[in-house]
Formats: sequence, structure tokens, C-alpha cells
Amino acid sequence: MPDNEHEAENDPSIEDAALLLRKVHPTQMAVEQGVLRVTSNAFRDITDAQTGKTAVSAFVEAKLEELGASAADLIAGLEGFGVVAVPVSAVRALGLGVTWEPNDLSFGAAHVHINGEKGRSTRRRLAESCQDRVWPSGSRK
Repeated sequence: MPDNEHEAENDPSIEDAALLLRKVHPTQMAVEQGVLRVTSNAFRDITDAQTGKTAVSAFVEAKLEELGASAADLIAGLEGFGVVAVPVSAVRALGLGVTWEPNDLSFGAAHVHINGEKGRSTRRRLAESCQDRVWPSGSRK
């Protein structure tokens, strides 16, 4: 739990060097100067159907790999979706936290929440810190 009401819930057992994978819906992508990029809308909070918590859902890449899966597996069968990676260190540098939130869905043991207030500027910075993992077929260069 956070120390005060303004501090984001955070689990220090998730290392700063870890990469978080975020599924990106086609409406959360934009083409800028001929290059597909993720928009800040990819980091809007949603309410987790299982826990009722409001946060951004993601997966720890290393844990996903331990489960024998990859970024591409996260979006298998989801037409037009992509996956981006954001370093935990970048998330925490914005005053946000990361907590394990395993669930009974596919790859649920690798599931985490990105916690804390995510105004427009914070969401934009998260989007800017993303690294490409998987983009829809034919969308890159």
C-alpha cells in the first residue's frame, strides 16, 4: 500500500530493469511522419473486471517468457492489435507504481497493474517511452 493517499501503490520486487508489455488497440495507434506509433490513449486507466481496481494493465516480459510465451502471443487472434514495451524505470520516474495482479486469464501469472494518477502529460510521456515489440502486419515502414 502507498505511504500516503497521493503515492501510487508499488511492488519493489518488480525490478526497474523489467519491461512491461502493453497490448495496443488499433484506435490507440497513429501514423506520424509515415511511422506508426502508440498514442497516449493506450495508457488510460480501465477498471479490471476481476479485481475492480482501476489501473493500466500490462505484462512483465521476463515472466511471460518464463511461461513460454512472447509479445506476439498476447495479441494472437486480435486483428490490428500491437504490443509495446515500457521500462518499469520509466513508469516509476513518472511517480507511478507497478504491482503484480495475477489473474486466471491467459498469461495471468505475468499480469501487472500500472498504478497512480495518469493525466494527459503522464500518458504522453509513457507513450513516448515505449519500445516497439509487435505491430500489425504491414504497418511498419
